[in-house]
Amino acid sequence: MAALDFHGQTVWVTGAGKGIGYATALAFVEAGANVTGFDLAFEGERYPFATETLNVADAEQVREVCARLLNDLDRLDVLVNAAGAVSATVNLVVTASFALIISVYLSLGAQSLGHQARTLVRAYLKPGHAAWVLKFCRLFRQSFANFLTGQCSEAVILGMLMSLAFSLFRIPYGSLVGMLTAICAIIPYVGALLSCVISVFLVLLVDPLLAVRALLVYLAVQFIENQFIYPRVVGKSVGLSPLYTLVAAMIGGKLFGILGILFFIPLTAVVLELVKEDVCRRLRTKETLQ
Repeated sequence: MAALDFHGQTVWVTGAGKGIGYATALAFVEAGANVTGFDLAFEGERYPFATETLNVADAEQVREVCARLLNDLDRLDVLVNAAGAVSATVNLVVTASFALIISVYLSLGAQSLGHQARTLVRAYLKPGHAAWVLKFCRLFRQSFANFLTGQCSEAVILGMLMSLAFSLFRIPYGSLVGMLTAICAIIPYVGALLSCVISVFLVLLVDPLLAVRALLVYLAVQFIENQFIYPRVVGKSVGLSPLYTLVAAMIGGKLFGILGILFFIPLTAVVLELVKEDVCRRLRTKETLQ
């Protein structure tokens, strides 16, 4: 932040009384900005920036304070919600932690949960329907496991290609971009876009012209991967042709977003497998009757 120039600019920082909000406000002060910090309370007697006591949860107070301060300003250049950033980060960490804990418990109790589920299905459904439901679930479980394996393989391939491409075109952070791409690519299609934005931003900090080259290289590698590598690697893992894999990913993403992409490919594989079995059964029945 100290390397940036904010002289003559007006910056408001919420949550500036302590912690990361205070550090953010100080950074803007060092960059030459005219800073006003907002918080519920300010513990120290003197701050190196203007302070305003404000409860951001009180809409009427926020409206009154903003109107009063903006009347004395020609414009507001930057508004930093440090408290909101911290809150979002904490929420993300807490959610991820609970998800990890729940996944561990589910893994440890997989056999018990599976037995209970099968018992319920057999208890509440007719024998023929129960057998069909259990068969569908068994096929989907196997197909989804194969899909995850293929997805991880594809992510590693994409990360290696991206690292190699950045190195060939003399773009910095090649290894970091490759690793970031491999991690984000676990999420089909969307993850690679996210890693592209982060990667181009990193290169932009070094050289704006190189950032343009990085964007072009990234998009080219991503296009090749989406059109030729992903359908074959992931499709082969679940037993789908490249065409069916692309169609399933497009329909799933359109209907349900990221979750749709994750589940529609193995679901399509299961449905096609069941249709093939039914077609073979009907053909055998017709041949027998003839």
